[in-house]
Parts: sequence; C-alpha cells; structure tokens
Amino acid sequence: MEGYPDSSIAQPLLVYDYINNLNARSVIALCQEAIPHLKASKGNIVNVSSIGSLRASPNFMYYQMAKAALDHFTRILAAQLAPEGVRVNVVNPGAIRTNWLARTGIPQAAVDALEKSWLNVWLPMRRVGEPIEIAKTIAFLASDDASYITGQMIVADGGAVIATVPMPKDTSR
Repeated sequence: MEGYPDSSIAQPLLVYDYINNLNARSVIALCQEAIPHLKASKGNIVNVSSIGSLRASPNFMYYQMAKAALDHFTRILAAQLAPEGVRVNVVNPGAIRTNWLARTGIPQAAVDALEKSWLNVWLPMRRVGEPIEIAKTIAFLASDDASYITGQMIVADGGAVIATVPMPKDTSR
C-alpha cells in the first residue's frame, strides 16, 4: 500500500488499519518479542513517536492517533517493566529532514515550500532537525547516563510544540 497524503475521517478504515499497524501495532509486536531478552539483560526500549501525537491536524488524524497510542503504550509498559529493571521511553521528533513527504507523492517543490513556511511560523529555532540529532537523543536514552529515566516522552522538535503564531510588530490602533 502506498503512503497517504491525507488520513482524515473521509479516508476508509483500511487506511486507518494500515497506519495504525505501521505506527503502533508493529511496535507492540516487537516489544512483546524483546521483553524476555530485556528482562534478562536489564535492557531498555526507546520507541520513536512524533510531535503529531500532541497535535490535532485533521489531515493527519489516523497518524496522530497511532502515535498518541504509542506514547501511552510506552508509559504503561514503563510502569509494568520498571520493577524488573527495564526502562521504556519514547522520543517525539518534530520536523526532521527525511523524505517522508516525498513518499506521499507530494512534489518536491511543494515539500520545499512547506518546509520554508514552517521555518517562520512553526519552528522557533528556524531550522529543520537532522536525523543525527534524533539518533543522539535515542542513544542518550538507551545509555547508562539515562539510568533513572523511564516512562518519559522526550520531545525533540526545535520548539515546534511551543510555537505561537507571531503577532504583527505594529500593534498601534
């Protein structure tokens, strides 16, 4: 099944099933397989979600629902596994330079224009993140340096969730 540029309520449930299976159910299945090994080794899990789980964008409804489910699954699993020495956390990236929009069939020129528009309104740090920045966040959470962190959602989004629409500079009446 190809990617979908839209996962609004107008899309058939088949689209919901696909997106949920890809973004939530698959992670649950992998965790089920890994847990016995993680208990034995006192390992940890770092799931990857999205700031989409914190937003309400009608065109990304099913995706955002799946990522919100993943966040909650992470917290519940952390509570369940903490007494056994297994930590579980989740990283929620914002806009990261990948080809996810291109895979939905959106032309590159439109992707570039969208990214440029994000810089001024939705990205207070005025740049898109790089994959290595998320990788380093995951590596930290998986390391012994994070040995007292479990059940946490770490947002790495350049400030996107705190962004506000800028007010006009001239507010005189």
